[in-house]
Amino acid sequence: MTVKSMLRQILPESAANAYRRFEESRALAALPKIACDARNLGQQAPVLDFDVDWRAIDERAGFGETRGQAVNTGDQRLIYCLTRALKPRKVLEIGTNVGGSAVMYSLALEDGAHLKTVDIVDVNGPNGPAAKIGCSTPAELIGRIGRQNVSFVTSRSTDFLRSCRETFDLIFLDGAHEAEVVYQEVPLALGLLNPGGRILLHDFFPELRPLWSNGKVIPGPWLAVERLRKEGAPLRVAPFGSLPWPTKLDSNVTSLALLLRA
Repeated sequence: MTVKSMLRQILPESAANAYRRFEESRALAALPKIACDARNLGQQAPVLDFDVDWRAIDERAGFGETRGQAVNTGDQRLIYCLTRALKPRKVLEIGTNVGGSAVMYSLALEDGAHLKTVDIVDVNGPNGPAAKIGCSTPAELIGRIGRQNVSFVTSRSTDFLRSCRETFDLIFLDGAHEAEVVYQEVPLALGLLNPGGRILLHDFFPELRPLWSNGKVIPGPWLAVERLRKEGAPLRVAPFGSLPWPTKLDSNVTSLALLLRA
């Protein structure tokens, strides 16, 4: 265990938040300015239809033992509704983990549409996150729902985003959440968007205020976007805020937010 991780465990949450913000702000400040072209980014959040048979969708997803390790059920439901509203033909996900959101994209995509999901480790291999906790791999989850619209890539996020020659209608940034990484990911992701495309952010804490009762704040996405905005990037963030269903820690609040063109 590193000294940093030890400090984060023993400090009160408010102090741990301040420490995380200081560390990430310092790392972010060390990066040179990155050009940011947002011309293809959509300007409006879509109108979502929440009137879906979620129980049937959730049962079909069949998370089983994966349930407690994936993104919370409330966020999964939002991802499903958002995907149905946007009707993207091509989706890119950065950060597969155990496949909780990948399954939702797979179920929500229309016939002929496709998801490419990227993680720094082989999520379906013997050293992937699913194997380490003894639950189904993302590929197994996708296979069980009978969909063939997902491909898996093992790569560092920034390496993939720099080398990718495809374009996408929706990009979900849910990999490393450090400010210095997100600051690089956002401009690269903008360069891979089709006109009118959207970027979905996870763990976005507006003004670095806690969202849940545990008081924890993940500063990276907010710090990164704020630096890009201060540097003149025409960006605005639309947090989804409170949802009509539970998310986590006895609340209905989500940290998901859409990045839009100002």
